[in-house]
Amino acid sequence: MNQNNIINYLMTSALIGGTLILAGCADFQTTPKNVDKHFGEAVRHTLADQTMYPEHTQQSQQVWGLDGQKSSGIIRSYRMPATDLRQGKKRESLDIRDEGSGN
Repeated sequence: MNQNNIINYLMTSALIGGTLILAGCADFQTTPKNVDKHFGEAVRHTLADQTMYPEHTQQSQQVWGLDGQKSSGIIRSYRMPATDLRQGKKRESLDIRDEGSGN
Protein backbone atom coordinates (compact mmCIF):
# COMPACT_ATOMS: atom_id res chain seq x y z
CA MET A 1 0.00 0.00 0.00
CA ASN A 2 1.26 3.44 -0.81
CA GLN A 3 0.98 6.41 1.50
CA ASN A 4 -2.19 7.89 -0.12
CA ASN A 5 -4.06 4.60 0.24
CA ILE A 6 -3.10 4.37 3.92
CA ILE A 7 -4.24 7.94 4.58
CA ASN A 8 -7.55 7.34 2.75
CA TYR A 9 -8.09 4.10 4.70
CA LEU A 10 -7.41 5.79 8.04
CA MET A 11 -9.65 8.77 7.25
CA THR A 12 -12.48 6.50 6.10
CA SER A 13 -12.10 4.32 9.20
CA ALA A 14 -12.13 7.40 11.45
CA LEU A 15 -15.24 8.77 9.71
CA ILE A 16 -17.14 5.50 9.99
CA GLY A 17 -16.03 5.01 13.60
CA GLY A 18 -17.06 8.53 14.56
CA THR A 19 -20.43 8.08 12.92
CA LEU A 20 -21.04 4.86 14.81
CA ILE A 21 -20.03 6.43 18.11
CA LEU A 22 -22.36 9.39 17.58
CA ALA A 23 -25.20 7.10 16.52
CA GLY A 24 -24.68 5.12 19.73
CA CYS A 25 -25.24 8.27 21.76
CA ALA A 26 -28.58 9.05 20.09
CA ASP A 27 -31.80 8.30 21.91
CA PHE A 28 -34.34 6.98 19.40
CA GLN A 29 -36.95 5.71 21.88
CA THR A 30 -38.18 8.84 23.63
CA THR A 31 -40.73 11.41 22.57
CA PRO A 32 -39.88 15.12 22.43
CA LYS A 33 -39.98 16.74 25.84
CA ASN A 34 -40.47 20.36 24.77
CA VAL A 35 -43.49 20.44 22.46
CA ASP A 36 -45.60 23.56 22.17
CA LYS A 37 -48.98 23.11 23.86
CA HIS A 38 -50.66 24.45 20.69
CA PHE A 39 -48.86 21.96 18.40
CA GLY A 40 -51.18 20.90 15.55
CA GLU A 41 -53.82 23.47 16.41
CA ALA A 42 -53.53 25.24 13.04
CA VAL A 43 -54.15 22.01 11.14
CA ARG A 44 -57.18 21.14 13.27
CA HIS A 45 -58.54 24.68 12.86
CA THR A 46 -58.11 24.58 9.06
CA LEU A 47 -59.78 21.18 8.85
CA ALA A 48 -62.70 22.43 10.93
CA ASP A 49 -63.06 25.49 8.67
CA GLN A 50 -63.25 23.25 5.59
CA THR A 51 -65.98 21.03 7.05
CA MET A 52 -69.24 22.27 5.60
CA TYR A 53 -71.71 20.55 7.93
CA PRO A 54 -69.93 19.38 11.11
CA GLU A 55 -73.14 17.96 12.58
CA HIS A 56 -73.35 15.46 9.71
CA THR A 57 -70.09 13.81 10.74
CA GLN A 58 -71.93 12.09 13.58
CA GLN A 59 -74.33 10.33 11.19
CA SER A 60 -73.45 6.91 9.86
CA GLN A 61 -75.13 7.47 6.47
CA GLN A 62 -72.73 8.79 3.84
CA VAL A 63 -73.66 11.35 1.21
CA TRP A 64 -72.72 10.47 -2.37
CA GLY A 65 -72.69 12.77 -5.40
CA LEU A 66 -73.93 16.27 -5.96
CA ASP A 67 -77.35 17.85 -5.99
CA GLY A 68 -79.25 17.65 -9.31
CA GLN A 69 -78.95 21.30 -10.40
CA LYS A 70 -75.24 21.47 -9.81
CA SER A 71 -74.62 18.12 -11.54
CA SER A 72 -76.70 19.18 -14.52
CA GLY A 73 -74.75 22.44 -14.86
CA ILE A 74 -71.43 20.63 -14.70
CA ILE A 75 -72.42 18.14 -17.42
CA ARG A 76 -73.81 20.94 -19.62
CA SER A 77 -70.61 22.99 -19.38
CA TYR A 78 -68.52 19.86 -20.00
CA ARG A 79 -70.37 19.07 -23.24
CA MET A 80 -70.23 22.63 -24.63
CA PRO A 81 -67.46 23.40 -27.13
CA ALA A 82 -64.41 25.12 -25.74
CA THR A 83 -64.26 28.90 -26.00
CA ASP A 84 -61.34 30.48 -27.85
CA LEU A 85 -59.98 33.01 -25.38
CA ARG A 86 -57.90 34.72 -28.06
CA GLN A 87 -60.96 35.58 -30.14
CA GLY A 88 -60.92 39.21 -31.29
CA LYS A 89 -57.44 39.94 -29.92
CA LYS A 90 -54.44 40.82 -32.02
CA ARG A 91 -50.99 39.51 -31.38
CA GLU A 92 -48.63 41.95 -29.70
CA SER A 93 -44.87 41.90 -30.08
CA LEU A 94 -42.37 43.34 -27.66
CA ASP A 95 -38.96 44.61 -28.72
CA ILE A 96 -36.54 44.47 -25.79
CA ARG A 97 -33.41 45.59 -27.60
CA ASP A 98 -31.83 48.62 -26.00
CA GLU A 99 -30.85 50.82 -28.97
CA GLY A 100 -31.02 54.21 -27.35
CA SER A 101 -28.63 53.89 -24.41
CA GLY A 102 -25.37 54.22 -26.40
CA ASN A 103 -23.58 51.57 -24.34
